[in-house]
This record gives sequence, structure tokens and C-alpha cells, in this order.
Amino acid sequence: MESTWPASPGCSPPTLGWRDGRQDRTERYRTSIPYRFNTELGTLDVTGREVHATKKFRDVARTGKAAIVIDGLAPGAGFNPWAIEIAGPAEAITGPPALIRIHPDRVRSWGLDHAV
Repeated sequence: MESTWPASPGCSPPTLGWRDGRQDRTERYRTSIPYRFNTELGTLDVTGREVHATKKFRDVARTGKAAIVIDGLAPGAGFNPWAIEIAGPAEAITGPPALIRIHPDRVRSWGLDHAV
């Protein structure tokens, strides 16, 4: 994936993940988005093309909360999925660059014993 992020000390390169957003307790949606860990702030910074114009951006601005699920399959034989969910208070920052900044206060994981 080609990065449009400006170089920034203390930040990892962008990676692709999933954001799990909710309007209420019964509605969920998943969208593929780039993210990176900001080591200086201890946050997960989420962006994407025209992120400021998305429903996910409006939801974060409205609720002040966000979650992202990063998942994959461990190498080797068999079906070995793994995932990490990171959730917490969040900011919708108009930028530039526009981004969603998640301040993790809950981290859950599963299946990492199979991941290398």
C-alpha cells in the first residue's frame, strides 16, 4: 500500500486494519483503513482517503469513542486466525492530515499464540 502520510519521528509506518464503529448497540460496520502507532503520544492514528468526509469520522466526532480490530491468519498449516482489538476515547482531527486519534484504554487479543 502506497503511503500518503508525512514522515514523522516516533510513528510507525502506516498499516491496514479494521475499524469497528457503532451507532448503537445493535449496529456494527467494518471498513478497511490505514493506521499507525504514534509512540510519542501512545495513540493509534487512523487515516485514509478523504477520512474527514466519512461516517466513521463523523461518529468519532459525535461520540468521542472508537475501536479498531487488526486481524490476520498465522502462517503454517491450518486455519489459525488472530486479532487485536484496541478501543478507547478518540479525537476526530481535521488536519492536515485529517485523522482519527485513538487513546487506547482497552486492548484485547486472541489467537496470538499461533502468530509468529
